[in-house]
Amino acid sequence: MPGWTLNLTIALALLACQGHAIGCQQNRPTQWLAGEKLVKASTSPTFSMTWMEAELRTELQMASRNTGIAVLVDRRLDPGQKISLALQNVSFEQFLWNIAEQSGAGVIRLDTLYYLAPPETIATIQQRLRNLENASNHPGLNPLMQKALQRRIPVRSELPFEPQALISGICKDCGIPVRGLELIPHDFWAPIDLPHTKIPEIVSILVAGFKLEITVSENGDLSILPAIQPDTVEFRIPRDVSARADLSRVQAIDGIALDKRDGIDVIAGKPEPVFAAIRELAQSAPHPGVANHPGSREVLSLHVKASRGSIAATVAQLLQVRLVYSETEKAKLDAIVEINVDKVSADELLETCLKGSGLEFTISETELRIHPGRQ
Repeated sequence: MPGWTLNLTIALALLACQGHAIGCQQNRPTQWLAGEKLVKASTSPTFSMTWMEAELRTELQMASRNTGIAVLVDRRLDPGQKISLALQNVSFEQFLWNIAEQSGAGVIRLDTLYYLAPPETIATIQQRLRNLENASNHPGLNPLMQKALQRRIPVRSELPFEPQALISGICKDCGIPVRGLELIPHDFWAPIDLPHTKIPEIVSILVAGFKLEITVSENGDLSILPAIQPDTVEFRIPRDVSARADLSRVQAIDGIALDKRDGIDVIAGKPEPVFAAIRELAQSAPHPGVANHPGSREVLSLHVKASRGSIAATVAQLLQVRLVYSETEKAKLDAIVEINVDKVSADELLETCLKGSGLEFTISETELRIHPGRQ
């Protein structure tokens, strides 16, 4: 990896506090949405997407750039895991929650981006960022340091990079002392592209994947420390998820308190039940625009080359029913087929998918069942 180290060193030497960019920068930076534009774009039910065994990092990066909605995936989530989904006229937040449900993660919208991470991190990151915000605005803090901590900068890397070197460069160029860098392992990360974000938030996100956290001292110094699991945690539910979710299922979890603050539903309690509530929330929130009735009434278009099983799984997810089949059908469902259909029913799509396999299907209100055809 000597080429990476050389490029990283040269780039860091040229960084300015306006923003950090690593690499040759031949591609134009993404124009990320912010403020009300971000909220409107991410919560409006105008997003549609179909994935069939798509690689999480590659496809999510593409969706993020196409919408202008920045998303960061925590290093502890497998970037190569396969995701299948079929969503129509949902919000981008709902799209991310769907991914979270499949990957065992949680989602939160921070100041300028969405963060996809393990539920325990999602449950605590809000609280930690609020504490940092309060410390950064402390009236006794040096005004110059306060200004530096409130500054928003973009972070962009077209090359693999070391988070330790990146954090060191950001803080040094912005005049912010930082301690505890040695706690960050020497680890190369894939390229990232983050919008203008406050420095404490950037550092918090980058170190969270190592189970570290940061604090701001009275002098404005940043200290990187091992993360301490708090006795109680809070999770603020995104508004459109709150509107759709069955919150009674969350309230039914022992040890959970559900409150409303500034019009936002907040889950609070000890870590384990809160984590359970976050998972329940992701599972209980249906997706508007996704069919919930048998396939003869749904109109679909699909152009893909994939296994019969992944196509059937996608149709089942679109209809919000379970896919059921036995091991004897698995070999036939693993076969790759090419589908090119426009404006057909789910029944017609499945007939095309299973043609020549000797398999048939039945769709009820609760399941899509694949079974051997009649002899």
